[in-house]
Amino acid sequence: MPNNRQLYAKFVETGASAVITLYDDNAPKTCQAIWDALSEPVQMPAIHAM
Repeated sequence: MPNNRQLYAKFVETGASAVITLYDDNAPKTCQAIWDALSEPVQMPAIHAM
């Protein structure tokens, strides 16, 4: 069974939310870096650009 962790993200202004799965088996260092960076709740302005 894979060891995958999940994060919850919510855009406060719109109420949109998502569950984000971290695939530790595929990218353990990246997943750990993200997990460590978000060890406490974070609120910040975000803009999507393409």
